[in-house]
Amino acid sequence: MTAPMCKIGVVSDDARFGHFQLSGGRFDEAAGMPIAALVELRRYESIIETIAEALYKRENVNRQRVPRGFRRSFDLRVSAFEDGSVIPVLERVAPETSLDVAFHDYFERARDVLLDELKHFEELGRFSSRMPGAALQKIGAFGSSLSKVEVIAIADVPRVRNVHLDYDYRQRLSQGFTSQTYEDEAVLLGQLTGLDSSGHKLVIYLAEDGLAVAGSFSDQALWPRLREALGYQQRAPMIAMSVRAEYSSTGDLQKILEVYAIERALPEVLSTRVAELAALSSGWYDGDGKKLSSTALDGLEELLLSLVDANSSNVAIFPRPDGGVQVEWVEEEYEVEIDPDGTVVAYALSKDREDESERQFPANTRAEKIVAWLIGAHHD
Repeated sequence: MTAPMCKIGVVSDDARFGHFQLSGGRFDEAAGMPIAALVELRRYESIIETIAEALYKRENVNRQRVPRGFRRSFDLRVSAFEDGSVIPVLERVAPETSLDVAFHDYFERARDVLLDELKHFEELGRFSSRMPGAALQKIGAFGSSLSKVEVIAIADVPRVRNVHLDYDYRQRLSQGFTSQTYEDEAVLLGQLTGLDSSGHKLVIYLAEDGLAVAGSFSDQALWPRLREALGYQQRAPMIAMSVRAEYSSTGDLQKILEVYAIERALPEVLSTRVAELAALSSGWYDGDGKKLSSTALDGLEELLLSLVDANSSNVAIFPRPDGGVQVEWVEEEYEVEIDPDGTVVAYALSKDREDESERQFPANTRAEKIVAWLIGAHHD
């Protein structure tokens, strides 16, 4: 069946995802949408996705990542073009997902935050703390493909919030965020490798990025939790740390400015099991058995974090005599073996599995990719 083409006409407000209009220059000179300007629609969509993701993380502080399928649930389409310059009608396809995003409307809220913050910047020359730092670079590039006489106008459905991004306004946006650092709140996932009580300094190692980040904290009440997380003679546990951080204009994490909270990244039953495995000495298996490698333990923690995100963490975990780890699902026909060098072999043993039932993943493969293959889901 051939998909319907975009129509020309008027679309009711009930179907819209806000209002979007391009005018001036090319948009007044001839009918149709210039191909070169389509990038602005994608930039608009990408900004909303970034803000929505930040809203989710702020309200779910125990989640380092948004759930798989979060961004795919935001399917924005150009369904029509209305008369008057170029007015693409944006409609959101209802997501086929069990995620709670449908109940919290993160993308609708993100659109409204964007409009509010653009008005705030228009009036005061800066954004408020509501604007996620991760969106600033994208906002700075918004409208960069347009000429001096071309304008983007965006609004919510009732047109209570509306902004006109003319050339002067776009210049202020781009100049404000091309060469500066910015601050943003974040949840960092890693291991505490350095701590200084007198100077209130710390260092956290972010395994996924292979990056050690220094920072500071002012709340002395955090000291017992930080000291416990350092690990000392034993392996430092994986922690989730809520922080205010400084980023470069390209989005690279520079330093931690403040620590708000710290907690174990894994549920207690899983973090306790990882600690037990890390404490095993050589010879634990009837006089044989190697001490579990730090690489295998790192891979195990990354896997468990992804399983928690996927609501699939009812597992049993066993050490292997070679220094690796084996994970078995209690109620599912899945198994994972993590070799001492980080290589992963995953098994999906169900008879209903139509594709391959065994797959090897090289060391440093993202855990989300392994879990996505294992449970038969697609990975963002």
